[in-house]
Order: sequence, then structure tokens, then C-alpha cells
Amino acid sequence: MPSLLMPPPSALNQLKVDLRFSTFKAYLHASGLDPNILDSHTTSLLAPTNGAFARLGFTNQYLLLPESRNYLRSIIQHHIVEGVLYSADIHSVPVQYPTLAAQQLSISKRSNDVFARNPKTDPGDRDHVARTTESDILVSTGVVHAVDRILFPPTVKITNADLLRAINATIMLQILAAVDEDLLTSKAERTILAPTDDAFHRVNLTRIFADPEILAHVARLHVILAAVKHEDDDQGHVSLKGGIRYPTLLSPQQTIMIEKSKAGRLTVQVSNRRWGENADAHVVAFGESHTGGVVIIDCVLLIQEDILGWEGFNGWSVVFIIFKVVGSVVMMAMCVWQRGIMKNRSGYEALRDASEV
Repeated sequence: MPSLLMPPPSALNQLKVDLRFSTFKAYLHASGLDPNILDSHTTSLLAPTNGAFARLGFTNQYLLLPESRNYLRSIIQHHIVEGVLYSADIHSVPVQYPTLAAQQLSISKRSNDVFARNPKTDPGDRDHVARTTESDILVSTGVVHAVDRILFPPTVKITNADLLRAINATIMLQILAAVDEDLLTSKAERTILAPTDDAFHRVNLTRIFADPEILAHVARLHVILAAVKHEDDDQGHVSLKGGIRYPTLLSPQQTIMIEKSKAGRLTVQVSNRRWGENADAHVVAFGESHTGGVVIIDCVLLIQEDILGWEGFNGWSVVFIIFKVVGSVVMMAMCVWQRGIMKNRSGYEALRDASEV
């Protein structure tokens, strides 16, 4: 007897049994949306994989805050396209389709891969263009496509200040706000290098806040005038792309280089630094905003530590000072020794004891 042909499951049930979408299911629950929204009649679900959410870094922390719930709902709805759209129906010429977020997605095909993006997004910007990793997963209400990026609707505008608050970067927030509120609210493309509060406690904060010039110097050195580039490693994990130099708000000549070690650890380096200055830091984590993002680092970047007092010195600075002191003592000793030799060569003799006369 032939086996019965079972109808496909609902989109919700399909996601429940597929571990690739466990984060998406958790976000759906956190959003407060009716889970049955995934089973809206005649729709196509672009379901982000767990890896797609991992690319956001600690932006995920912000999205899970109670005050971010409306943003989270819009993001989920933006991945539900009205109409059943199979990969065979998609062509190389981009076509715009409405989503349940009342926005549009531009969807096209290239080399048998299906891509989705916001209409104003550059097609070559892979950080913000989703590609299907599996297409045409049949469900009872339409079709599901697995995608490797999160698509933010234009109405979702996560700022760098939002991310700094989400990670409780209180000291960095205070420094930026004290120098210029525009450093937090600017719509220009910028990335904030945010030292941890522990890193700030290792420098002379009292001196920094007491001197407006030093305060502005520290703030602007930690603002990159660009969105930092990302890349995928061999295991498919996302990280910041190494080997790129970025301009800072301090000056066009004062740049930041992000380097990757052989072990894969990312280092932020300040250009034009002097030996012994506190100009290197390691990347702890990163998050993406609509204007760039925030990179957490484990050290405060300083290129003029001599004005920050002893607490601003790092280990290399102390070694450098000791080296200079020891070097000076050795040089003085050599001068005294050389003068003694010169006197002997000029005929001077040591005085003999009176008993020998």
C-alpha cells in the first residue's frame, strides 16, 4: 500500500524542528508578536540563521531590551514577504516586494544565489545584503528561505549611543557627551572605539576630565570616521576585517589600524605613535548601528601619555624611563672613568704617604 503524501508543515512548526533558526524563534518570542504571524497566508519567510544574528555582535543585547521591542517586531516583520516567491520566480533584474513591516525588499538572483536587500542598499555591500543559504523550504502557507544576514527596515535606526548604553559604557558616554553631544547623535558614518570602564580606571581620569584639551583629544581619537569592515573566517564566524587603516576625528593624519594576529586576535593600533606610548588595544567585542557601530577595546588609546600623569603610564613607559635613568648613570660613570685615564696619561701621580718620603 503506497504511503500517504503528508502536507507540508506550517512555517512555525518547520522552524521549531530546525536548530539553524533557534535564535530567530527566541527573538520572535521576545518580540511579543503572535507566533502565527509566520503562518500568514501566501507569504515567503526569509528566515535568518543563527549565524546571521551572531554577525550583529552585542547589537543583540540592545534588541532584547524592553525599550527595543518595537524595533525587534519591525525586523521580524521585514523578513516576511507578501506573496509566495520561489527561487525559480526570481531573476537577475531586481524586483521590489512588500513586507509585513510596510517596507520594500529588493530581491534578485546572481549565479543561482538569491539576494535580498533594502532598495537603497548598495548591491555590493555584503554586510547588509542577505543571501539565501537554502531556498524553497515548502510550508503550508508558502515558502521559507534561509538567509545569512539580518535585514533592518529603514525605520529601525539603532544609534551608537544606544549600543553604548546597552553595554553600560558609562565613562565613554560621559566623555563623548562632555566634549560634544554631536559625537553621540551625529547621523554621519562613524564607529566608536569604546574602552571598558576597567580600562578607564587604569588611567588618570581626574586629569582627563579636568583638562578640556585632553578630554577632547581622548574623545576624538576614539571616533573612526567610517563603518568598520567585517569578514567571515574559515569557520563561518564573523569578525572585523584586519589590515585596514581608518581616519579618526582627531585629525586626518591620525589614523587607526586594525590588525589581526596569526592567532586571530584583533588589535587596534594608533598610527604616528612614539615608542612606549599606550597606543595599542585588543578588540573585545563589536556591535553594529545604522551609522557604523561600536567596538569594545580593553585599553584607552593615548598618544601623549606624558601629560596624563603616572597613572596613565603603561608597562613599556615605565621600562623606558628606567632605561633612560640607568643609561644616564652609566654614561656619567664612563665620563668619570675616562677623565681619570686622561689625568694619568698627562703625568699626574697619586700622592704618596708621608712615611714613604
